[in-house]
Amino acid sequence: MKLCDFIFRFKAPSWCITPAGICRVRLFSGRGGDFYAVLTELDENPSVSVTNAIEKIRRQLIANKKIPEVSQIVDHFEGPAFFTHKFDLVTFTPDGHPEWRGLSRTRIEALLECSPTEFDLSTDKDPWLQAEIRKALDGIPPIKVFQYIEPPEISERRLEIAAKMHSRAELDELVHSSANEQRISAFLKEDLSFFSEIYASPKDEYICFSEFPVGSSGRVDFAVFTGRSRMSVYLIEIKAAQHHLLRRNHYQEFTAPIQEGRGQLLSREAWVRSNYEQFRRFVHQVRQSVVDGKRPYHAFPGPRPKLQVDPDKDIHLHFIFIGGHTVDDLKESQKRHQADQSLYFHIETETWDSWIKKLERK
Repeated sequence: MKLCDFIFRFKAPSWCITPAGICRVRLFSGRGGDFYAVLTELDENPSVSVTNAIEKIRRQLIANKKIPEVSQIVDHFEGPAFFTHKFDLVTFTPDGHPEWRGLSRTRIEALLECSPTEFDLSTDKDPWLQAEIRKALDGIPPIKVFQYIEPPEISERRLEIAAKMHSRAELDELVHSSANEQRISAFLKEDLSFFSEIYASPKDEYICFSEFPVGSSGRVDFAVFTGRSRMSVYLIEIKAAQHHLLRRNHYQEFTAPIQEGRGQLLSREAWVRSNYEQFRRFVHQVRQSVVDGKRPYHAFPGPRPKLQVDPDKDIHLHFIFIGGHTVDDLKESQKRHQADQSLYFHIETETWDSWIKKLERK
């Protein structure tokens, strides 16, 4: 049950270029009577991110009697269009060091005992919250504008990538021409920027891979590293497009090829879940080797491959399956959501039609 919902202005660390920041805070009385404070990052926040100041924000909320001292903290990020929310339950070591554990939206809603529509309306669509944000920002000096000259190697890499890009139309024609998985995979390997276009955030800060190993469970077809502070890792498995997503019966089960592809991805997810720390260290080692000039697993560095991530922090894991084609978009979307949300890590099932729609290129 939600107890309150407000915009909180926090004092920024001394090293920050602005003296204060803002975040959204929702306090819940959840399962077993426990209190949960959901801290949401805001686009309007002019200072350090919620993730990077989570322990300071918690202390200030308690000191200002905004939340009970026993409140558990949830770090929440409202994803951009097409992407789901990210939730992390944050615990603190005896010396105050935060540790993050990713949870699905379904699990969070169960812990908070909140309405399933609680996180449907994003902060930027709520007029009252937008008014509260403007009040909270009042008096915080804006960041001084300065001229930034981009290093030439960044511009050169961006132009190099753009010169070799395949078009969205070419991919759309291929996947709907009964091309098999091998042909589609070979086409995507020629231009891994298809994946960075959808998953990279910030857009220039990424490294893509093909045939990326996931311990003893095998390899995924493609992978993307991106993000700041906590690295986001996307592990992607594909199948051909000639199959329907769902069987044509009242059970609405996935067809056999889709079941097979998702099964392969689920086995990778199970291995990561059982060997999380080993995998977390491995992906950071791979990231560093690319920064050092190596190209493991057909690495495709973006214009800014030196990701501003912390190798000691947890990683955001995303498992993506792409396969089949759309027949009934609404019905299939409901089935994909139902199947994906029931899993430990976030898994996203896409048809080629739904995935290609997310591309901005022509």
